[in-house]
Amino acid sequence: IRPVRRSDAIRVEDYLIGLSPETRRLRFWSQAIDVRTLAAKIVDVDYRDHVTLIALTGGDDGTMIGGAQYVRIDGGRAEFSVSVADAYQGRGIGSILIGHTAQAAAATDITTFVAEVLPENHAMVNVFRGSGFPVSIRATPGSLEVEFPISLTEEAADRFERRDTQAAVNAVRTFLEPASVAVV
Repeated sequence: IRPVRRSDAIRVEDYLIGLSPETRRLRFWSQAIDVRTLAAKIVDVDYRDHVTLIALTGGDDGTMIGGAQYVRIDGGRAEFSVSVADAYQGRGIGSILIGHTAQAAAATDITTFVAEVLPENHAMVNVFRGSGFPVSIRATPGSLEVEFPISLTEEAADRFERRDTQAAVNAVRTFLEPASVAVV
């Protein structure tokens, strides 16, 4: 996981194109997105009021498998979003991205994340609830507003440590238990 760079725009476009229509709908509230414009916004960071972190496989030049960002709303509050490529969902990557993004935000005096989630996006709500941060959820017309302070409690630190361990185990499992093997 590392901060996005402007030079990552094509990598971000490829990531967005690779998301399933359902994942795009749940994350962006529409299956149809302007990939080039959205990627340009994602990489247009100032590292204070707007930060985007990306998760990669294969090292620094690898394939993007997830991302999280915050954009400061006012004072200590920031809008937060996260997404993970379909093939990597359920492996703890979203939770790890939440933790790293919260750490980056805390360094810029942000204290609270706010996220708008579609009511049917139960998986994302569960990721927030399982993050270790004390989550507050409020129903609004057509969405759920998820809000949480990003100060790292002992419970949150323990959960992030377990997620890092689980993500490492899952990475090794993928290598040791391949879905198929080709003999040449």
